Formats: sequence, C-alpha cells, structure tokens
Amino acid sequence: MGEIADMMLGGEMCEMCGVPLDGEGYGAPRYCSKSCARDRGASMEQVEGWSKKPTQDAFLLSLAARLTKYGYTVEIKTPYHFRVNNCLDVYPQNRKWHDIKQNKRGEYEDIFRFAKQFFTAK
Repeated sequence: MGEIADMMLGGEMCEMCGVPLDGEGYGAPRYCSKSCARDRGASMEQVEGWSKKPTQDAFLLSLAARLTKYGYTVEIKTPYHFRVNNCLDVYPQNRKWHDIKQNKRGEYEDIFRFAKQFFTAK
C-alpha cells in the first residue's frame, strides 16, 4: 500500500477525503466530519472531535431552552450568560444572578426553583 493509504487507514488522515487529522492516529480509520463518516458507513465515534457526551456549552444552552419551556423569556447573551424576562441576568456556570433593575446580586442552588421564587416575589 502507499503512504497516503496507510495514513488514511491508520487514522492520521480522513479515510474519505484525505484531510489531515489532529493528533496521532490510533490504527483505525477516522473521519473529519459526520458527512464523510456517513458516506463511508462508519460510526460517529470515528469522527474527529465527536463525543457522545454533550459539551458544557450545549448543557448550559439546554438550561435556557428549559427556562423558555417554563414560560420565561430568555435572551442568550453567551452560553454562560442569560437574561431572563429582561430583568434578571443568570450565570449558570457559576450559579450566580444579578437583578439588573435593583442592582442586587446573589447565588442560587437550582435555577428553576430560583427563577420561580424570584418572579413570584415581584
């Protein structure tokens, strides 16, 4: 076999399109994207950088989606900073909050219980 074919089968290059992949190959074909893996009929575990575990950003954004589902208006400033109902800034990564109308700050244990308490007290 040629050198490029060996690199593709060894996981140093995408087996489908030949793009060089980060890191050392581990002796099995890998792919640069989901579409390359899908075209070859490979599993998603072989896609470079793919993980079954959700990323921290995805988890934090799912919190914003759940707050919206519970009837709150959520403006996502960053994955680490949400504005809820135009008056409460929430920083879920640190479990901190800031009432931008009254300039009060604090910490919370559970974002959903805290939001319910915060908005029923107003």
